[in-house]
Amino acid sequence: MNQPISHEPDRSGRRGRWEAPVWASPAGEQKTKQLEQLAEFTGRLTMLSDDGVEKIYQTAYQECQFETGNVPPAVAMQQLVACWRVLRKFRAAGR
Repeated sequence: MNQPISHEPDRSGRRGRWEAPVWASPAGEQKTKQLEQLAEFTGRLTMLSDDGVEKIYQTAYQECQFETGNVPPAVAMQQLVACWRVLRKFRAAGR
């Protein structure tokens, strides 16, 4: 998001508009919060048993079903992928 135009010179002596970095914008902050929530969700999944993760996977899978005119929510898709990754790690570890 752009800051208001400043007619005062900055440190380099230039005048003009300064653009905030993406991570400082509200959208960047929201994205960071979503990533933190997804990481927390994934961390909690790893503490569950195989059966517990499979149940959450099935729930997320049902929420991701494509219905005419309705696109699955991104959160449900992210949760489905997180469950899949955890289950894959469990299987690779022989759990």
